[in-house]
Amino acid sequence: MKKIFKYTILAVLGTAMLACTGREELDTDQLSGEVSFAGMAPNPVMRGAVLQIYGHNLSSVKEVQFAGDVTVSEFTGIKKGSRLDTLLVTVPTVGPEVGPVTIVTDAGVKASSFSDLEYTEPIEFDSFTPATALSRDVITIKGEYLNNVLSITFAGDAVVNEFVSKSRNELKVAVPANALSGKIIVSDVDKVNDQNTIPNDIYSPTDLTIGQPTVVKADTTTFKSGDVVTVSGDYLDMIEKVDLTGASDVEFTVAEDFKTLSFTLPASATDGSIVLTSFAGDSFDGGVILTKTVSELTIASNAEDGRYKAGSEVTIAGDDLDLVTKVDFNNGEASWYLSDGKIIATIPASAKDGSVTVTLGSGKQAYTPGIEVVKPVVTGIDKTEAVAGKDVVAVTGTDLDLVTGVTIGDKANSFIDCEFAYSQDTVKVTIPAQAYTGVLTLTPESGYAAETAAVTVSYDLSIAITYDSPSYALGKPVSISGSNLLQIESITIKGKKVTSYSVRADDAMNFALPEDLGPGVYRLDIVLIDGTALTWPVPFEVTAPYTETFVFDGSQDLGSWSINWSLTPANALAELGAKEGDILRIYGKPTADWWQIQVFDGHWGALDLGLGNGYNVNAGIYDLAAGYIAVELDADRASKLTTLTDWGQYANQELGTEDDWVNAGLYEGAEVRIYFTPDDPADWSIQVFDGHWNGMGYVTPNGTQWNAENSPEAVKNGYVSFIAEGPAYTALTTKAWWGTAMILQGKNVVFTKLAYM
Repeated sequence: MKKIFKYTILAVLGTAMLACTGREELDTDQLSGEVSFAGMAPNPVMRGAVLQIYGHNLSSVKEVQFAGDVTVSEFTGIKKGSRLDTLLVTVPTVGPEVGPVTIVTDAGVKASSFSDLEYTEPIEFDSFTPATALSRDVITIKGEYLNNVLSITFAGDAVVNEFVSKSRNELKVAVPANALSGKIIVSDVDKVNDQNTIPNDIYSPTDLTIGQPTVVKADTTTFKSGDVVTVSGDYLDMIEKVDLTGASDVEFTVAEDFKTLSFTLPASATDGSIVLTSFAGDSFDGGVILTKTVSELTIASNAEDGRYKAGSEVTIAGDDLDLVTKVDFNNGEASWYLSDGKIIATIPASAKDGSVTVTLGSGKQAYTPGIEVVKPVVTGIDKTEAVAGKDVVAVTGTDLDLVTGVTIGDKANSFIDCEFAYSQDTVKVTIPAQAYTGVLTLTPESGYAAETAAVTVSYDLSIAITYDSPSYALGKPVSISGSNLLQIESITIKGKKVTSYSVRADDAMNFALPEDLGPGVYRLDIVLIDGTALTWPVPFEVTAPYTETFVFDGSQDLGSWSINWSLTPANALAELGAKEGDILRIYGKPTADWWQIQVFDGHWGALDLGLGNGYNVNAGIYDLAAGYIAVELDADRASKLTTLTDWGQYANQELGTEDDWVNAGLYEGAEVRIYFTPDDPADWSIQVFDGHWNGMGYVTPNGTQWNAENSPEAVKNGYVSFIAEGPAYTALTTKAWWGTAMILQGKNVVFTKLAYM
């Protein structure tokens, strides 16, 4: 038998480079674009094995010529490399002789090896059985010189170097669990232990088909993190990974009989399917698992007084609290520990009223009943007048040890921070030099602020200033009054000097705002004639020029309570950008000495306009001499006037007086019918009110209204109805003092007539 020589890839390339010394036709510049032949391996090679050819620009090669006038034009493949390309070509089993190997490009350019290719006894791969197999099944390979095989590679790079049996003409090997469908490769190199030597690889004539493992889908079961979950099936050693909802690549073990697979449920896993993936990439459903959560939580304060005060501890009780990984109070994460199956948590300083949330490793959450945290309470102050920069105000109250900050002033004109000290439920606040008149706001980390009565701030300064208005529109002069104002040498506002004075006296000044000054809150920076520089602490506001946007411009006579006017479309104010802080003007002209206006939102909820008598603005409390009512939109009014109701916009119709019903002969027990035509048969509703706008929900199907859902026959009948008895009869025959006895309200309907039977 001829001795077989094998070389590592580095040795082969080294030989090739030495062989080319002095040969001008070899170009190793891979950027030149020309083909080159740098080396080949293995050498000697087996006929029928794969020869690897190394060089540059091998993608242009169209054929490989072996000595013995044998040409191959179909290649096993090509690998592009950063330094050398690799061309893979199967050596023909018949014809090749010892000699150089030549590559030929599409353009006819040739390059040859600098050493002869030699051959050794060929390993022949004739056949294998069976054609389909699973993990651990034994494959029988038939051929020649199989006793020289040192390793077998299955598709998926599953390499084995142990055999059931081996002889010259037959080889038996067990299929590894990670084998995939495809060619079987026999090699004369132990690829498991030798990664460097280039082997002679002989491919099977046909593909091996790998079957699939069997997975039994289990019934849905509830597990707790840390529990062992078992999946049944067969050939489960062919499973590569296990994924759960909330946990991927879970570690698992396979039983010795390969019929069960087990894993420990991770803390992060949550409800969902067990997904098993084979080495072939096929997914299998192992069933649905449910993860435990905690329930029926209770919470109790550990403080002697039973209150929930920041810094004190609480006890949270419930089942399976060992699953908890995080405890959050409303607005703050808590430090905590587990004791006897219960959670002991410290209330964070930032905690607000509300439930405590416990979070499990799975991400599931559970909630305690709501708690009310302790808040600082102010009961009094020792003085309501103070000199800025000098006086200290003592604030008394309860739980003032929670206070972490004190300010004076308001949000609009900026809060001024104050230094303070706490002792025995008293907070002593130093009034800063830059303070201005306002309340003291004591704020804990939770944000639940407590306010004192207003402190009037005065100044131990040589001048005194009072603004004649809290705000000035751009383009309007600023007017101030005070004392010793002629001691003022100059005034600057945000670095811009005031240059134009229309009044400059010792007790009053009137000056124009500097150019390029925009809307905002400002303070006067002053220099006195003696050179003293100071900032007057009290701020003033500069507003944008006044603009007025008309929502409705027309005339609507509201001379009787039986007449209403509705703003349409329903989202008119929202579309125009009405927002908190805007002024809503309702223009009107009284038609009598006594007048009255009421405003309602889209749900017919009365709006408190803040003008002295709730939602009723009348001649007794408001002077209409200006021709309008001015209402500032606070957050509540802005929300109600710019947020659509569920139905968008209701049209209303007030119907008659009690005389209309009595004169028409209405009797107690009569059926009252409200005839209508719907705009949308699937989306309509009708409500009814008495003359005082009291809902008559006691006559409707659901206590509120008739609609397509609870009155499906109404559209076909053309009416809804109720019995005028008891309170319904009283409502229809007792008018409101302004004359109305019944009000209809509807969505997507046209009322056609009203009758009784």
